[in-house]
Amino acid sequence: SGKVVRAGVRAFGWTIALSFVAVLAFATLRPEGLERYSVEMWSAGPQRAALYIGHQALLLPDQAMWVLAPSMGGCVSVRVDDGAHDVLCLDRIPRASDPATWLLSELGRVDGSPPVAPMPWSAWLFVAVPTAAILLGFRRLGRWAPTLTRAAARGLLAGALFAVLVTATSLASTLWLDLGDGASTRSIALGPDPVSTGVLALAWGSVGGAVVSVASYVPRRINRRS
Repeated sequence: SGKVVRAGVRAFGWTIALSFVAVLAFATLRPEGLERYSVEMWSAGPQRAALYIGHQALLLPDQAMWVLAPSMGGCVSVRVDDGAHDVLCLDRIPRASDPATWLLSELGRVDGSPPVAPMPWSAWLFVAVPTAAILLGFRRLGRWAPTLTRAAARGLLAGALFAVLVTATSLASTLWLDLGDGASTRSIALGPDPVSTGVLALAWGSVGGAVVSVASYVPRRINRRS
């Protein structure tokens, strides 16, 4: 129904919006990288800085997805021929002064496991991103459902739509790079794995959606019996 579709889209929209905020919070966890980025951005003058800011704005959806995947329990990984190497999760982060420096230095030697460092404990607060998005997106979904079962079903369906949107966005946010290695070319994918991210989004969306939808149905049911 229309309510289910609107709820799923609304939850996804809240997820992306809250992830934008989390990107800024993530920057505060790496102040040395943020300071270095700021100096480099303004070193070539205001016109070049404006260009950088514009590119940064276009990258925000991708960056938000790179925050969302770990916040749901997944990872951002480097995927090459010999498998995937997780580099950004809730418990670890690339070992470098900033992620951009790590990326530039690491792309030439992706065969081994990339060096990582422990993530600050405060990174676990990023779990609030999908939690708040599910609560805000589905908070009224089951209020006018005719039965408790229908309320739960609405939450499950809206959660499935939420998972589809997250999966599509995670695929779109992946960076595909071709690196020359002598006479051969290697393809490298950098970003959230669409399959695992989709499964996690389905778990968050369906379970969370059903719980929130039922929770919004119960008070109305109690009032009606009273």
